[in-house]
Amino acid sequence: MTIEHSQRWKPLLLSMLLLFGVAPLQSREPAQPFDVVITNGHIIDGTGSPWYSGDIGIRDGKIAFIGNLSEASRHRTIDARGMVVAPGFIDMLGQSEVTILVDPRLPSKIYQGITTEITGEGESIAPLNDAILHADQEQFEHYRIHPDWRTFREYFSLLEKQRMGINLASYVGATRVRRMVLGDNDVQPTPAQLEQMKELVRQAMRDGAVGVSTSLEYAPAPYAKTEELIALAAEASKFGGIYATHMRNEGTGILAAIDEAVRIGREAHIPVEIWHFKVGGKPSWGHMPQAIAKVNAARAEGLDVSADTYAYTAWFNDFSAFIPAWAHDGGNTKLIERLKDPATRERIRKDMLTPSDQWDNEWQEIPGPEAVLVGVVHNPQLLQLQGKTLAEIAKLWNKDPMDALFDLLIEDHALTSVAVFGMSEPDVSLALQLSSACPSRTFPWRSSSRGSLSITIPPALRLTASSDRNIPIRARMGRFLESSASTFARSTSSFSKTPSANSPHCPLNACAWWTVAS
Repeated sequence: MTIEHSQRWKPLLLSMLLLFGVAPLQSREPAQPFDVVITNGHIIDGTGSPWYSGDIGIRDGKIAFIGNLSEASRHRTIDARGMVVAPGFIDMLGQSEVTILVDPRLPSKIYQGITTEITGEGESIAPLNDAILHADQEQFEHYRIHPDWRTFREYFSLLEKQRMGINLASYVGATRVRRMVLGDNDVQPTPAQLEQMKELVRQAMRDGAVGVSTSLEYAPAPYAKTEELIALAAEASKFGGIYATHMRNEGTGILAAIDEAVRIGREAHIPVEIWHFKVGGKPSWGHMPQAIAKVNAARAEGLDVSADTYAYTAWFNDFSAFIPAWAHDGGNTKLIERLKDPATRERIRKDMLTPSDQWDNEWQEIPGPEAVLVGVVHNPQLLQLQGKTLAEIAKLWNKDPMDALFDLLIEDHALTSVAVFGMSEPDVSLALQLSSACPSRTFPWRSSSRGSLSITIPPALRLTASSDRNIPIRARMGRFLESSASTFARSTSSFSKTPSANSPHCPLNACAWWTVAS
């Protein structure tokens, strides 16, 4: 960023990225030479303060000195003239736990200044058993991955062995824990089964998970009652963890969903992070102030409830999420059987055409089939559909849009991913104003999340179009900053310092991750 445009952030491709811890800073320039010195940059340190000039000395992978190092000896100098040196950004919800095994560099993260990702949205990468491996084999094969881990400890060891381009932390997903014990079925755990699930959470926390998470819109997660989630969250709380949630409903039932998240935090004695905070669906447009008020009310009670958001009016999820939860009972194989059965298919259609607060009915939330864009297909014979809307596919197939949805799920084994344009710009802007203008630890609106995986161009990922959130989320944030009273310094704090303060258990507190941006 040039000095002339310091108030008009135009994020460009990052010219350089560093991931360095912070050693105790020295007040005087040490005689020992530095490995790297970054000179002439304008430092935005993540506190929300304005930029200041200075040099940054790095030794043994840690920031050892900030000040005037013009006479200091060093092995390498990086001239950051005309650029900003800032903490790397923390993605509060990424989904790169699989793609990091394909390309450990994670370029679409690095190029945006993201140096730390938190992942594990309900369905985490571990623990893993043979039944889940068999059920999810097609998804692993899509990325040409052969899972050889079963626990978080083994997965993290794999990452350390192969090395990686960013820092990564993960929640243990309540969905994954449920699948380990109950499978994909719509059943409730016995006391003995619930104890098994709690032990899986304890083991994951011992292995390094940062908390327990839910993604309550996607089966089999909706089958879990609140009491089950409280029990699992309470185990994570004993290790200083966080309860993070993609809530049960982000549309017309969002207020009740917030109440559930708050209840879990209160009864499990655990901080709550609400992921990609939004008001989804045309019937709910304009209701963001009420949702914000609900969170603020919980904060006023003394509960540690925070939220993150992203900068788009579209969400990206499984196309199968359009189907009511009961039809997913037993997993994707059973879902496809039901979609092929005329009577059951008609029942599914009727549920989707009926407005309801009892489930997050995305069909009722979209303006029309033109608002659904196919991002990823797994069946190679369907590749020509990537980038097309549901309306276009229905016309191409000469079918009713809902029939086209059903048949696409059948043909793609219920693995299709879509971008759904179901949010209003004013609601998104309001959430972004809160997250950017108020970066302090005491304010509940922390930062941004992308809710999207890292992509790159190895063969295994070339067919993964995914959503536009993969690459330019910070660029879109820059466009927002240009049209608001927010400052780059405050927003940098929102992306870096604020999320790192979320929990004393979270390892993000240990280091500051620095980036140089043009």
